[in-house]
Amino acid sequence: MTGYTISQVEQVIYLQFLRLTNSVKDKLRKGESVIGPVISVNNVEVAARAATLGFDFIWLEMEHCPLSLETVRNIVLATRGLPAVPLARPPTNELWTAKRLLDAGVLGVIFPFTRTPELARQAGFVQVTYGSFKGAMCFDDCPSNQYNDQFRDLWASQPQRKMDFRYGYVDAKRSNHLLVTRRAPVATP
Repeated sequence: MTGYTISQVEQVIYLQFLRLTNSVKDKLRKGESVIGPVISVNNVEVAARAATLGFDFIWLEMEHCPLSLETVRNIVLATRGLPAVPLARPPTNELWTAKRLLDAGVLGVIFPFTRTPELARQAGFVQVTYGSFKGAMCFDDCPSNQYNDQFRDLWASQPQRKMDFRYGYVDAKRSNHLLVTRRAPVATP
């Protein structure tokens, strides 16, 4: 390993080990809150700067913004070893898009279009509700209205969890609500 000292190699290995641990998952498991910005510009420097500002994660938005897989990979490389964990939302909820993002080095994938609680369960996810939900905030002919009963049943089936912060979406009664969908725990024998 010409040109490198042992301490430099050890430092690189240690930093790579740190990046393989997902501090966002650790905090969420402990019931702690996490916060991060949405990166919606095709600029590696902006993402790298955001990763140094004390956030827990940076959200790389590919659904509504012109971020390519190549840009995501460059951002992952530029933020390696920095405090914020890179997460990404692909443009679709196809499994192959998640695999490509994980191969690029992101430490979490935020799927769009999880339309119903039933679809989430079938995919092996659990959903946790916050705030209250009385119905989608849209007109009578809005496509989201067809799922209102399923989501009202989901909120009714879970304990009431307050939202200690102003976040989420506004429902038909102008109450904030948030739905967190995550992988179901694996049963141990």
